[in-house]
Amino acid sequence: MLKIYAILCLILCVTSLLFPLVSVATTKAETYTDTSLQTAGSTVQTTGKTTVKVFKTENNSTVKVDMFEYLVGAVAGEMPATYCEEALKAQSVVCYTYVLWTMGKENNNEDYQITDSSSLHQCYLDKSEQMKKWGDDYEKNRKIIENAVRSVYGEYLSYNNKPAMTVFHALSGGYTMSAENVWGNKVPYLIAVNAPGDELSSDFEETIQISTNEFRTLFEENSDTIFESDTPKDWTTLIEKTESGYINKLRVGTEIFTARDIKKILGFRGISFKGTLKDDIYIFKVYGKGHGVGMSQYSADYMARQGKTYKEILAHFYPGTEFTNNDLQI
Repeated sequence: MLKIYAILCLILCVTSLLFPLVSVATTKAETYTDTSLQTAGSTVQTTGKTTVKVFKTENNSTVKVDMFEYLVGAVAGEMPATYCEEALKAQSVVCYTYVLWTMGKENNNEDYQITDSSSLHQCYLDKSEQMKKWGDDYEKNRKIIENAVRSVYGEYLSYNNKPAMTVFHALSGGYTMSAENVWGNKVPYLIAVNAPGDELSSDFEETIQISTNEFRTLFEENSDTIFESDTPKDWTTLIEKTESGYINKLRVGTEIFTARDIKKILGFRGISFKGTLKDDIYIFKVYGKGHGVGMSQYSADYMARQGKTYKEILAHFYPGTEFTNNDLQI
């Protein structure tokens, strides 16, 4: 992260020349389609000992995993074991809810129910992968996460009596993004909310400089837009902001792009950004990490350290959902 305050001041002064702040941040699904944003429809086993079929992307194989072991591996892959216990509990509920949602989708793959890819679904690390990740801290971290999962095992979030689509991300730009603004589909409980503490992260913001030549080349190579002018100040026009004041749609050349489109084309780590043009250089301030929808993990940890319970954290990030409990055996 570059703390270039002189540039920041300049950006604040001339930001109207280009575009204002845009939101977000891990992981989850950059590839959600209209279909996958629908509420899960079919039923899944919700009592006793349950299992889940996981597609391992590294070796293109499917493994059948006990649900408790799966959730330990999912939390291990998605959240640092050093995070506060209530945050780890919240992540456990989120991971279980999300796998229930994928298992209940009517268009689910016949061979597996979820992948171990964080860019498609959510990460899952088996024991050998956990050992590789943690090294000498394996036993300690494994116990921490096991305890968190065990304490909330069977709890999930529901909406209209069905598992909710509990997507999450590493770090927001201070506010989360709505599913409608990121993926084009409205989900009642995936709306923009404030994410307390995210601005305190050392990874909260990053400054990126892109030459006008590179900017034009990236859009020409990765889209159908046409630059009708050779004057960079004519290339961009702000079209729409989000509820949180971030950029939602921007005209670049002859085409209109969403923040998600721009994030992908320019290779930003987060979907929250603002920028300006200075001496043939685009200067961007990028905030957070990931797609920014649902729970911010960093904020969840911050809220937990301020005394919030996992239920309060989840109620904040998924408003309108209800806590439901399946009778599961470990």
